Amino acid sequence: MGTTGPRRRVRRAARRAAVLPLLLLAPLLVAPPVTAAPASSSSTSAAPAPVSADVLPTVQVDGVVWDTLVLGGTVYATGSFAQARPAGAAPGTQLTPRSNVLAFDLATGELLTGWDAVLDGQGLALAASADGSRIFVGGDFAAVDGVPRNRLAALDARTGDLVTGWKANAGARVRALAVSGDTLYVGGVFTTLAGQARTRLGAVSATTGAPTTWAPTADAEVTALAVPEGTGSVVVAGRFTTLDDQVARGSGAVDAVTGASRPWAVNATIQNYGPDSAIYSLTTSGGQVFGSGYDFGGPSDFENTFAADAATGTLQWVAGCYGDTYDTAPVGGVLYSVGHPHNCSAIGGNPETSPRSWQRAMVTTTAPAADGSTNVGGPFPGQPRPELLAWTPELAAGTVTGQQQGAWTVSATDGYVVLGGEFPTVNGVAQQGLVRFVPRAASPRREGPNGYTDLAPAVTATAPGVLRASWRAAYDRDDRVLTYELLRGEKLSTATVVGRRTASTAWWSRPTLALSDATVPAGAPQTYRVRVADADGNVLVGPKVTVDGPATAATPSPSADAVVADGATAYWRLGEPSGTRAFDLVGADDLVLPTSAARGAAGVLAGDAATTFAGSGSLQGVSTTAQAAPQTYSVEAWFRTTSRRGGKVVGVGSSRTGASATTDRNVYLTSSGQLVHAVSTGGTVRGVQSAAAYNDGRWHHLVASLGADGMQLSVDGVLVGRRADVTSARSLTGYWRVGGDSLSGWPLRPASDALAGTVDEVAVYPTVLTTGQVRSHAAAGGLAAPNDVPTAVATVTPSWSSVQLDGTASSDPDGRVVAWAWDLGDGSTTTGATARHTYAAAGRYTVTLVVTDDRGATARTTAVVDVVEPPNTAPTATVAASTGGLDVSLDGSGSTDADGRVVAWAWDLGDGQVAAGERVRHTYAAGGTYVVTLTATDDDGATATASRTVEVVAPPVVPAGTVAWDTFARTVAGGLGTAELGGAWTTTGAAGGTSVDGAAGVLSVAAGRAVSGRLASVAAGDVSLTTTVRPDALPTGGGVFVAGAVRAGTDGEYRAKVRVLADGSVTLGLARTDGTAETTLAAPVAVPGLVVAPGAGLRLRLEAVGTDPTMLRARAWAEGTAEPDGWQRTATDATASRQGPGGVGLWAYLSGSSTAPVALRVDDLAAGTGVARR
Repeated sequence: MGTTGPRRRVRRAARRAAVLPLLLLAPLLVAPPVTAAPASSSSTSAAPAPVSADVLPTVQVDGVVWDTLVLGGTVYATGSFAQARPAGAAPGTQLTPRSNVLAFDLATGELLTGWDAVLDGQGLALAASADGSRIFVGGDFAAVDGVPRNRLAALDARTGDLVTGWKANAGARVRALAVSGDTLYVGGVFTTLAGQARTRLGAVSATTGAPTTWAPTADAEVTALAVPEGTGSVVVAGRFTTLDDQVARGSGAVDAVTGASRPWAVNATIQNYGPDSAIYSLTTSGGQVFGSGYDFGGPSDFENTFAADAATGTLQWVAGCYGDTYDTAPVGGVLYSVGHPHNCSAIGGNPETSPRSWQRAMVTTTAPAADGSTNVGGPFPGQPRPELLAWTPELAAGTVTGQQQGAWTVSATDGYVVLGGEFPTVNGVAQQGLVRFVPRAASPRREGPNGYTDLAPAVTATAPGVLRASWRAAYDRDDRVLTYELLRGEKLSTATVVGRRTASTAWWSRPTLALSDATVPAGAPQTYRVRVADADGNVLVGPKVTVDGPATAATPSPSADAVVADGATAYWRLGEPSGTRAFDLVGADDLVLPTSAARGAAGVLAGDAATTFAGSGSLQGVSTTAQAAPQTYSVEAWFRTTSRRGGKVVGVGSSRTGASATTDRNVYLTSSGQLVHAVSTGGTVRGVQSAAAYNDGRWHHLVASLGADGMQLSVDGVLVGRRADVTSARSLTGYWRVGGDSLSGWPLRPASDALAGTVDEVAVYPTVLTTGQVRSHAAAGGLAAPNDVPTAVATVTPSWSSVQLDGTASSDPDGRVVAWAWDLGDGSTTTGATARHTYAAAGRYTVTLVVTDDRGATARTTAVVDVVEPPNTAPTATVAASTGGLDVSLDGSGSTDADGRVVAWAWDLGDGQVAAGERVRHTYAAGGTYVVTLTATDDDGATATASRTVEVVAPPVVPAGTVAWDTFARTVAGGLGTAELGGAWTTTGAAGGTSVDGAAGVLSVAAGRAVSGRLASVAAGDVSLTTTVRPDALPTGGGVFVAGAVRAGTDGEYRAKVRVLADGSVTLGLARTDGTAETTLAAPVAVPGLVVAPGAGLRLRLEAVGTDPTMLRARAWAEGTAEPDGWQRTATDATASRQGPGGVGLWAYLSGSSTAPVALRVDDLAAGTGVARR
């Protein structure tokens, strides 16, 4: 197979070591003494989590994979290979032919057996159509499945078949593809595309393959394309110097439609171009474009990744690693990249080693580091950088291309990361050319700590009764922080855990760690092991070591325990009685002391010793192991001196055998006794200096810190210097120096670089110590904790003439605020964290807040507030109305005024009439709907209006001879109220059985119950009664009865009885009642054709004519139909009590066998002396 892949060269020439000369120093910026405590490092939200480093079984290839593409649940891979084989299969076994392109299942890693397209040359680039139905492949091939296709083809995404109707041949190599909508953008080295002249860039229809008019030009190879969503641009990368005839070194942007050049700011900073340098890949996500590059002696040192704004190209961050980077994949806030970085110290990663070490796959955040960290050293010092995350799979170098590379391509989804390349193994597992990773939650979680042999502890007696065990830290491929336990005991199952600590490590950063055993039994041999565990519970137990136990027991030291608990990475107590070694209590980086150092001096802690330095000689205390000086740190020491010559207390130096040529992180005393904390950054020394002198012969406690919030210097628990503009120091590998080292060229250099004084309890931390930690350590040496003054914060919020006072944001760094006193500026005062005050007059007032903390310290602040008289608030108009006939009663008394009172009410009655007054009454000339408007006026003249619609009803026009008339156009909760003609209704029956709802009278009957209503004031002999009845539901059981009544009195009446049955059929009969007895006068019969539905009505007419006998007759018909001719039931009756005039009424009853109540709505009742004659 061919290995003529992309021209990606491995850097073989060793880089010259960077030397940062100490430039002319700027004057030391001195922060004035302050009493606030040192701030801790900025807290940042948790970084997004990368995938696990667990290797998932994946189909393998026998060559190299240049590009991968994930589409749904399928991964497509192209490159230069001839055979595929399953995961775990040895080379040359279980082979399946695959010619330069294949597809496999993303979830299982298994080859898709039916997807077997054949390219006759290598593939270099993949892209998917917008609808996911097609896969486009570009490269060096001339045929697909035996069909001529020059360097560009479309394949069916599901079957792998060539899309025969799509043809867009390229005249030379295709290196880059990108899809947007129906457009496929193409880049490479070609000069023709789809039959049209194109200079290394062109576009075709993704549907038909037809060329578009998009034809920008590049003067050298195009290696990558990206189409950021919503920008209207295509970003182009490669080794060119011009793009569409405009200068664009290595990358640029062009219009996605016209191809015209667009601004792309990053190419002013990062310029990889020419035959030995290029911007090699582009990806885009979430408004960002990510690029990677390589350089082999070209014009730029950019060899890793950058992020730029997708619309403008403005550089957001750059990772200043050395070592070419070939591809990136952003997903979920992280950016995976592959290549061969061999020096990422600029971003806190693997340093340059000899022989070289490579990290061939890595991951960073897509956003700049949350703590604002920048590149330290490297090709882009001071530029923002991303945060490097814990994911370091080990890819072995392959031999397929002859370039000794691992991965060439990476793709990522929310659930998977896929690498492709020429690697033969991953994490030591045979897995050639392709591999998958998944998030930790879905992974096997088997990747654990490594470094068994190095865990064998070296045990040293460091103090009476104390044994220190030290070992080289382990590393884990997907966990930075590991937990270590020192075990004492012959048997692992019964061993005692005598110490526990955590440490952040990586394969390139494996410091010597230590734990001390101060509880070891005296006088007997002891066996020790180290056990290390990662966050998933994977455990590695190192070899055991047996040593002689101490002769005596240890003396407890709570102060030392606190230093260890606060995370010190080096701790020299300097209390050994003799010798030239000061043991490191938490590591094994012991200090070597000069013979001139006097041991056993009285220490700051009772019963403890310290070391006195002579103040002469170039070599004082120096640590054992060279380390990269930290970018974030706190260094702590106690010192006592009366020297007027000054000297260094602690710092980092490049030498451990004499005066250092380069020093940094220096803390020293000037000749006049002031303390200085200074670093070199950007070639200039910057630092802070105390105002007070400390060469007074007393013990003093210092803490010097550097972190994302700046540099700080605290003395005796009080912050004496701070500056926020210094957050990093130059990169330096060296040794901690205690008691002196060269200060040549440093500002305010003392007369002596070496300190003549006593030093005790020196510790180094990888963090900025908090206020509480600094003060706790100072108090351990007998210093009284100072009281920091509180901070007063007053928020004054005006609301016209009133103000809301809020002092709750006031704070106290070392306690709490207990009192708030307010001077309101108008001669009045108040107290409390919050308060409200109303000023008597408008004007400008100065409000003063004085806060007091729990130790009596005070602080004040002022705020100026302007108050004004509030404007008049308009009133609110409210209209209440009631009607009766043509009359309306209007009430405006509900109108209100928030800042006064309503003094006038003006009414527009809607009929051309007006009225005034809080309450008015008006009679309309005609019935109808009228809009009544009230205008309410307050005592400041402001007005408000409210309107209401009222409806009045003219009295009905009653035909001559009518004695009763009721349309029930009223609302009555209990009873039937008063008829429009005929007087008041008298009702009987259960409470709530009768009512009027504004449209009808309602007779509500329960099973076995009756209700009735009678117009007792009516007296009619010959009378004709009509009414409408509508049941709300069909009855159950024996039916519901309703009757119209005439010649009604207290002793009885005549009735026309209607019965509605369960099926809606209706019967009609005539009856007479005498008291409670009822006599049938005409038996009920079915009314032909009359069927009632719920809510549908029937009409009923009952007439009584003559006397002795009285003729009774009745008929019923469906509402809305013509009243029938003829009477359905007739009868005569001569009962004496019913021969005179009487009232009219209604009656209803529900059968006792019914299971649900029924409501009968009655309407349009009329009774007159004119009777029907038919």
